[in-house]
Amino acid sequence: MVKAKKKTTKKTKTRAKPKAKSKSRARAKPKAKRRVTAKKAIADLVKESGGARGLLSEALGDIERELNLLREEKVDSERDLIRLSENVEDTQEAELSIKEKLGKLIHKEEELGVRKRKLAEKVEKIKAKIEKISQISAEMEGIS
Repeated sequence: MVKAKKKTTKKTKTRAKPKAKSKSRARAKPKAKRRVTAKKAIADLVKESGGARGLLSEALGDIERELNLLREEKVDSERDLIRLSENVEDTQEAELSIKEKLGKLIHKEEELGVRKRKLAEKVEKIKAKIEKISQISAEMEGIS
C-alpha cells in the first residue's frame, strides 16, 4: 500500500511594508549638488587660467620639473652610494693589510725574543768564562 503524502502549508508571516519616502526626501540629491558645484568650480578655474590646455600644460610642466629634480637626486644618491661602497672596500682592504703587517711584526717579535734569550745565555756563559779566567790569572799571580 502506498501512503499518500499530505500537503502541508506553511503560514507565512506578513511583514509591515516600509513607509514610503516623502517626495521632498526622494528628490533631494545632495551628492549630485556637490558634484555640480565641484564641476562648476573646476570650470571657473579653467576659464580663469585661460583654458584647459593652459592649466594642463602648466601642471605638466610642474610635474616634469619635479621629475627632473627627483632624477637628479637619484643620480646624486647613487653616486654617493657608489663612493661610500668604494670607501668601505678601501677601508676593508687597508684593514686586511694592517692585520697582515701586524701578524708579521708579531712573528718577528717572537723571533727577536728567542734570539735575545739565546744571546743572554751566551753572555752568561762568556761572563762565567771570564770569571774562570780571572780566577786562574789570580791563582797564577799567587803562584808566581
